[in-house]
Amino acid sequence: LDGSFHVEGPLGKRTTLLVTGRRSFVGEVTKAALESSGDIRLQIAPYYWDVVGRVDHGTGTDHHLFLTAFAAQDRLEMIVPDERAGSPEVNEAVDAIAMDLRFSRFILGYDARLGAKVRNELRLAAGRTAESGHFFGTINFDGHGPLYNVRDELSVLARPWLTATAGLDFLWTPYVYDVTVAGWPQSLQDQRFGDRGLYASLDLRP
Repeated sequence: LDGSFHVEGPLGKRTTLLVTGRRSFVGEVTKAALESSGDIRLQIAPYYWDVVGRVDHGTGTDHHLFLTAFAAQDRLEMIVPDERAGSPEVNEAVDAIAMDLRFSRFILGYDARLGAKVRNELRLAAGRTAESGHFFGTINFDGHGPLYNVRDELSVLARPWLTATAGLDFLWTPYVYDVTVAGWPQSLQDQRFGDRGLYASLDLRP
């Protein structure tokens, strides 16, 4: 149903590289199986692909730095000739279903031991998300935009049996989208989303 590759190895004494990826063939298999049927046609066979790359660099046990990049896409378009449920004002393809989801991310991570009992983990992320599709002329959607994320977590080993942790998490994405639904007087459009969080915990190990 899919093919993949995986490569991993050292780039030096303290640096390593990992690259892996997949590509599905389920769309081609499904399309071949449906060729004898007139009820459903696959204009674009469903498939997905994803790829990940990561570089790690360490300076002993106290500091660890890494950069991860990954991306993926899922896609489907299917035609049902006898279907006429929606409105051409929403989407002219009233006999079809389509979906296309894509995203990419870059994550920079830095783990540091700040003392014998203090450890900090920092993550900085940036990327992009895009999604579009329609369903038998009843709904049509298209959205895309960047995404930014910051997370930092500080842990303190107060006692051999007690660890205190505090952290923050911030997410921001100015998202451009357009959603049209049959029967609704107006479409939904652009928005900005943001999430902010603070957290703390105590871990006891008797």
